[in-house]
Amino acid sequence: MAYQQQASSLSAVKPTVTVDVNEGYVKKKLLTYDDINVQVVDLPWSDYIIWGKERAMVIERKDVGDFINSMLSGRLWEQLNAICNFDDKDIYTPVLLLEGHLGSIFKWHKISKEQL
Repeated sequence: MAYQQQASSLSAVKPTVTVDVNEGYVKKKLLTYDDINVQVVDLPWSDYIIWGKERAMVIERKDVGDFINSMLSGRLWEQLNAICNFDDKDIYTPVLLLEGHLGSIFKWHKISKEQL
């Protein structure tokens, strides 16, 4: 796969993070660190890939609002299916990273516990 080839050609000393072009503040923050290699590419199925020596984590990051909206629209299940079936399962570990306080779901999104 092209991403794997790109990562393996980078310095073995520094960890490598592949970041989707649409990730805003996290992408900007990662680019300020000198001790990691950052690749910015179009990742239609995830937000990040963190490369290890033999394995990589394919990460879909959601804040609480995006999590709820994605769940209600059905988009969440498509995204999770994509990262769970990503390329070579012996190399890639899928991760859903949920950011924020789940209690805000009920306060701001007018969703009941039963709907979850």
